[in-house]
Amino acid sequence: MYSSLILIVFGIVGNLISLIVFLNAKNHLPKINGSSYMITLTITNTIYLLVYFYSNTLNRMAYNFDYSTDMPNNFFSKINLFNVNNNICKLFAYLKNSSRLLNILLTLTFSLERTIAIYNPLFMRKFRPRKVFIIKMLTFFSLISESYMFLFTETVDNKFGLSKKAVSYTHLT
Repeated sequence: MYSSLILIVFGIVGNLISLIVFLNAKNHLPKINGSSYMITLTITNTIYLLVYFYSNTLNRMAYNFDYSTDMPNNFFSKINLFNVNNNICKLFAYLKNSSRLLNILLTLTFSLERTIAIYNPLFMRKFRPRKVFIIKMLTFFSLISESYMFLFTETVDNKFGLSKKAVSYTHLT
């Protein structure tokens, strides 16, 4: 529980530092070819880490704190909406899976673009104006392809005892 909290904090801090560097590099440093991919990847990673923190780490902390004390209405129980509302549960599953898919697609596209730049640098001049369009299409694709999460996920009682309800989408990912 606490190891994931440490990783999430370091990941968010690292992503924010990377975002600041990439956004300030446009004014002060030479233009980096992959900066648009990296900015989008940093934002997507941060969204994934925040959703993971809220849906998993905070959920475990609330469970441990609820059953280690005799206070049923503590701070963790009040902010833990993940277990209360079915739609919020589905939204978090959707955000988690769509950001995970977008991370994979952006990493693949960035690697492919760098490979083309090394092996065929003249082709990259034609490819450069299309980067923003490609990023928008990848984002659209990841958001649309994970929309089934709203239709085919349900909340169920968790047999492991981590929460009162859990999303039954683990078999889909």
